[in-house]
Amino acid sequence: MHDDDSTVEEWRQIPGWEGLYSVSNLGRVRSHYWSPPRPLRPATEVGGRRIVCLVVTVCGHQTRKMERVHTLVMLAFVGPRPAGMECLHGDGNPSNNRLKNLRWGTSAENTNDSRKHGTLCRGVNVGTSKLSESDVREIRELLSIGRTQRNIARVFGISSSMVSKIRLRKAWGWLG
Repeated sequence: MHDDDSTVEEWRQIPGWEGLYSVSNLGRVRSHYWSPPRPLRPATEVGGRRIVCLVVTVCGHQTRKMERVHTLVMLAFVGPRPAGMECLHGDGNPSNNRLKNLRWGTSAENTNDSRKHGTLCRGVNVGTSKLSESDVREIRELLSIGRTQRNIARVFGISSSMVSKIRLRKAWGWLG
């Protein structure tokens, strides 16, 4: 995170969009197509991250690009994303795009932060999960008494390879 805990709003041009858009240390984006500049209303992605649509017209051709607000804040105030890094939210809230809440970090650091904040998406929190924690415990119990992976897969409506992953703790390995 950054040392700047002030609530004074500072605006900077967005690199690559100079003269068209700026972003503030408080996570707001504004368009310079009007005078005075107007704030953009961000949309919210499924995971809670805020996005804005940036538009540029060149030779009568309009190009639109969706950008995540946290990336724009970091780009303008810290610099380009280093190779292999992601934008991390210090408080675990993906809609808090204040500069003091953001930092570049690795995917592993992002996962550790998610675990720490209780926002790690695993198990029943995965939208496509067909199993509950009790299902996984039952599958492990059935495996321990010799039921076949194929039979278990049929009963639970999952693939045999998923049963194998559960057995090897490559899936649901965190579940005791």
